[in-house]
Amino acid sequence: VVAPAPETVDGEEHYVVEGFRNHRFRGQRLEYLVKWVGYPDVRNTWQPVSQLRADLSPNAMAEFVEAYKRSRQLPEGFE
Repeated sequence: VVAPAPETVDGEEHYVVEGFRNHRFRGQRLEYLVKWVGYPDVRNTWQPVSQLRADLSPNAMAEFVEAYKRSRQLPEGFE
């Protein structure tokens, strides 16, 4: 299986998020373990929330967070 090529926007490569698999805090910074469309789990990467908010539409970010919270049974108010 060949992974999809990233989209190029304004000379930068962009990959498509499939979902969030885990979370952690690095100091005060929240990060999500991102599963990328078309890539195996070994290619998942930790991404800070600030970067995800900059790269994803508000609706997409909210949908990924809600799906992650449901899968992990996290409390309301968790970002």
